[in-house]
Amino acid sequence: MSTLASFKRAIPKRKYRERGQLERRKHLGLLEKKKDYKARAIDYHKKEDKLTKLRTQARLRNPDEFYFRMINSKMEVYISLFKVNLNLYFAFTRMVDMLILNKKTMMKILKEQRN
Repeated sequence: MSTLASFKRAIPKRKYRERGQLERRKHLGLLEKKKDYKARAIDYHKKEDKLTKLRTQARLRNPDEFYFRMINSKMEVYISLFKVNLNLYFAFTRMVDMLILNKKTMMKILKEQRN
């Protein structure tokens, strides 16, 4: 009996293969195989675990906790962003004003040429 068992193990097994998608179901899109499903499920569960961890952290957070750096660091970022946005706004308004002036001068020139 033991020789038969070792003989069975010596013969390589046929590799597992999943069926392909039927021709009449091609319009439904790609057929998801087990390895595809497994990868998608693992990714989904990782994201789910991360969300639950973040929810518990938010629930356990102390609302009375305060550090001065919380305010100071945010203010520096907002001030620099405000300055950048302000410079962009001024550049944009200058450009629009120039376009309006160019349009008015062009209209004036065209009117003179018609007369």
